Formats: sequence, structure tokens, C-alpha cells
Amino acid sequence: MVSIVSMKRILHIIPSLNGGGAERQLANVIGNTSKNEFSHFVCAFSDSGFFAPVINAAGYEVCELGIDGKYPWFTGAAKIRSKINDYRPDIITTWLYDANIAGRLARLWGAKIPIVTTLHSTDYEPETIRAAKWSPLKIEGLRQIDRLTARLTDPYFAACSHNVRKSFQKRLNIEDSQIRVIYNAADPESLKSVEGEASRIRRNLGIPPDAFVYLTVGRLDAMKNQALLVRNFSKVLAVAPQAHLVIVGTGVMEKELKEMAKISGVGNRIHFLGSRKDIGACLEMADVFVFPTLLEGFGIALVEAMFKGLPCIASNISVLQEILTNNETGLLFDPENETELVTAMIDLFRDPQMRMRLGNQALKDANQRFHIQKAASEWESFYRFITNGK
Repeated sequence: MVSIVSMKRILHIIPSLNGGGAERQLANVIGNTSKNEFSHFVCAFSDSGFFAPVINAAGYEVCELGIDGKYPWFTGAAKIRSKINDYRPDIITTWLYDANIAGRLARLWGAKIPIVTTLHSTDYEPETIRAAKWSPLKIEGLRQIDRLTARLTDPYFAACSHNVRKSFQKRLNIEDSQIRVIYNAADPESLKSVEGEASRIRRNLGIPPDAFVYLTVGRLDAMKNQALLVRNFSKVLAVAPQAHLVIVGTGVMEKELKEMAKISGVGNRIHFLGSRKDIGACLEMADVFVFPTLLEGFGIALVEAMFKGLPCIASNISVLQEILTNNETGLLFDPENETELVTAMIDLFRDPQMRMRLGNQALKDANQRFHIQKAASEWESFYRFITNGK
């Protein structure tokens, strides 16, 4: 007898589809779960342009709801209810805070559809609040709203790391049975580049073919700690005079970091590339990847560098310890200790055998633990668990 699997309809809700970690994971999940078993429909509050083409290419529709402004929960919930009535999903999956709250409110007003809340960072931890310079009073208010709406709707949770799981279990009183850890993952296919593209980027930046390139990728803000790199790059250049530092990303600190680079006296060796879609080519033109972040929910940029076989230097914080093993798959350093960072950068410059060993092991580990096919399989299993009521 042939078993017929009924199609499960998944409605995804997200504030936007601009380039970001949660947005990228949503696109990856949609593009790699079984088309015979799962169908997807995406509702974005606004700004769907960056990842919408990727989702459309996978065969799924993106609907932009036209919602703007702070706290769009009730407006969002009303529009989401309409989409629920049209699409009739088996499961709702929400991505990021505003979508989490709006999705839960929409569910309260209608059918009791199972809902999954994705968790991406340790937003309620004191160190996160301090580093982001958020108002503790405001964040406590948001936490109480999060906790109340979760209590009323009894969602499942998918955390991107054990560090995030532990934080939310403590801050929202989530039971073990409600939450799973599904690591963020990368699709090596999406990181492929056109032949010669990496060399072209170097030429456009005025970086010689034999120069040594350090690369970092991430949002430009205080938590990502790119300032530590910029402030200390002159010390690296004293030992590696042919080195260049390439910074990919945009954010609130872009102007400040550029001014810092200029004042450092080595600004001609520090290059800002802004937001890029050709991350694979950017990684290919580098010799070492550096990730000096102070706080992270997971660190997908680090994983993407591992998939390119780059030797990686990363902050020795708990979540990145889940990704790298020091001196086996990368080098970990105290993100508040500039000497450790400079020493690690110089050590990798001087030791090509270490670069090869760390890069090869990083690639092997990434394929085993962080490949999108593994994450997609875990999402499929989670969705089956939910719809089967087990």
C-alpha cells in the first residue's frame, strides 16, 4: 500500500525581508523543505524586496501587508487574520518580535492553529540591553507582553542556539516540551560565485592579488564590535604590511567607523563594502575571517565563512563556543582584549599551515552540523511533531 502524505500548509509572518539573519533563515527553510509535504506562504509587514525573489524562485508567494510604524501588532493581527482565512494554514510560524506578537493576537481572534515562535537572540539579558543601549524599562514592558501573549496562545518555540534557548526558558518560563533548538544553517549553493568575481572585487578595491585580506561581515553597530578591529588594525599592519581589512555591512555606526579608520592613519587599508548580495565572492577573496562580536544569537556569518574553508577568528562568547572549538575549527579570543585579537590575526598571517588546518576542519564541521539540508530536515520533523500532536 502506498502511503499518501497530506500537504502541510505553513504561513510565515515576518516584519520585513531585508537582508538579515532571521530573514535569510526563513528563505533557506522555505527553499529546502520537501515540496511534496510542505507548502509555504509568506506575509511581510513591509520591505519584502531583498529576499522575496529568492522565495518566489523556490515557488512560493510573498504578500506585503503594507504595515509601518512602531508596535504594529493590532493592525498586523487584523491583516494576518484575513490571510489565515484565505490560506487556511496548518501551522503559523512567526519570525522576530513584532511578527511574534501580531501572529499570536491573530490566532487569539480565530481558529486555534498551532503557532511556532522563532527565537534569534538573547534580547532580555541585561548584557544585551546594556550593549544595545536599550531602555531597561521598555524592554521589560516588551518582555511582559511577550510572556502574556505566549501564555494565552501556548506556542511552540524554535531557538537558533542552546544559548538562546536557555535565555528564553528563563525569561519567559518556557517548558522543555515547548522548545527545540534548530541551529541556523547555510546553503553552500547560495555562496557560490561567478568565476573571477572574487578577483574582480579585489581589483575594484585596489587590493593587489598577493595582498593578505582579513574580512568581517555583519551589521555595523556597537554590539558587533567592528570598532575593535578598526582601532587595532595598524598593529597588524606593523607585522603584515601587505594586509587589508574589508568590512561588509551597513548600520548606525558606519559613519563613525569610517571616521575612525581615517583617523587611524591606515584608512587606505580598510575598505567598507556596504550591504552585499555576493557574500560568497567576498568570502572567497579573503584569507582570514574575523568575527569580533560582543553579543550574538547564533552567528550565521561565521558559519558561512566556515563553508568557504576560511580560517576564522571569533569572540570567545558562549554562543560562538557552540560553533567553534578553539584551535580545532578556529581561534577564539576575548572580545574585550585587543591584544588577544591582534595576536590571533598575526599568528594566522604568519602560519599558513595553521590557516589550512583550521580552514579544512571548519569546512568539515560546517557540513556536518550547519548545512541547510540538516536544518531543513529538523524543521520538517518539528512540523510533523506539531501537526501529529505528538
